[in-house]
Amino acid sequence: MATPAPRPRLFVAVVPPQEVLAELDRATAALEALPGTDRLRRTEAAGRHFTLAFLGPCDPGRLDGLTARLARAAHRTAPF
Repeated sequence: MATPAPRPRLFVAVVPPQEVLAELDRATAALEALPGTDRLRRTEAAGRHFTLAFLGPCDPGRLDGLTARLARAAHRTAPF
């Protein structure tokens, strides 16, 4: 019996501009001095994003249609 193809776990996200990431770093720098934060790790700037929706596992055959629908939604949405 064939092994089914892995189903990627998908999410919709916004990647903020570099200046926004820099401001977030400045705004949260003082938090690193709080107790217990030594066990936390910061995400590298290149991987930071704001998750808008978690879609969960998706069949690979649905990716093209999903990509097209998300592209249409993005084009109808004003930048923020």
